[in-house]
Amino acid sequence: MQHLASRHGVNEALVVVAPGRVELYLSLAAGVDGYETALAAVAAQLAPGASLADAGYYAEGVDAVTHLLAAVASLDEFAAAQALAGKRVDSEGGGARDLGAAGHLAAASEAPGTASAPGAGMAAALRRAQGEAERAGSLGPQLSAVLDAARRLEGRLGEAGRASDEQRLAQTAVVFAGRVFDHLERRQVLLMGANGLLEGVARALAAQGVGGFSFVGPDEAASIARARGARVGSREGAGVLVGAADIVLLAEALPGVAIDRRLMRTALRARRGRPMLVLDLSPSGTDAVDPRIADMDGVVLYDARDLQALTENASEGRQAPTLSASAALDEAVRSFTASYDFG
Repeated sequence: MQHLASRHGVNEALVVVAPGRVELYLSLAAGVDGYETALAAVAAQLAPGASLADAGYYAEGVDAVTHLLAAVASLDEFAAAQALAGKRVDSEGGGARDLGAAGHLAAASEAPGTASAPGAGMAAALRRAQGEAERAGSLGPQLSAVLDAARRLEGRLGEAGRASDEQRLAQTAVVFAGRVFDHLERRQVLLMGANGLLEGVARALAAQGVGGFSFVGPDEAASIARARGARVGSREGAGVLVGAADIVLLAEALPGVAIDRRLMRTALRARRGRPMLVLDLSPSGTDAVDPRIADMDGVVLYDARDLQALTENASEGRQAPTLSASAALDEAVRSFTASYDFG
């Protein structure tokens, strides 16, 4: 980066090293050939007379920004375009796009056509690259703005990924509940506590026509549960509600409520042989449920880790990029380009 930043016409420089790729991002003075500048700088560091004329791909302006953000979103075009290996790819129009005092932005790589690194790997590589660029003094306002856009996109994708994971776990829970019971219609569900996974499972069960919901938990969540049609009970009456429930979804350890063998013995007597599914959806290590209840006749106990394992076993290979990732990428590019005139 220091070598690049010292070259004539280079205002800012960033070197990104990630699995399967090395990329150079430059902010250049108007009229400077970014492709030749980048490859000549790399070749000079390799060996006297070395040439990388056929070893890189090139993009500039909005195309360079889109390329970087697509890599963060695991939607990089080069991952699926092996035919581009060894070819130079110029942005449409071919000419430099002037961004005023900041110059034009270019991205080049000497590892074309390689498999795209996972988004998480690329995001980590960008964080390393930013730290190194800051130490080298090669980072300025334009590349900093691009890195800010990449971080925002990473955050949005992380949130979408967590929501998607919860949806898959919720569907797994519904499938398993269907195996425990001959049907889900009119089944009674008890919600104990509140978190995102419990809410997702409850929604998925509601879509299958379960008979009704009861709720025991924090007051702030109780009002929401009541507004959604659930019957709200007290912690003191939790034992009775457990006995009346076919499916118990527990999100957290509740003070004064112990899901243990004593409570379950009372509940099972009330159920007279009817099975009960208990899903402990609390964070790992909460000890909200005594695991020994799984040994009791009529009780089927699973926790969030079990659901995760079942979900992973049901998945076949790496899933294709989702529409939400594409939409997030499009929005990130639009948001960034609204702040810059790429001509």
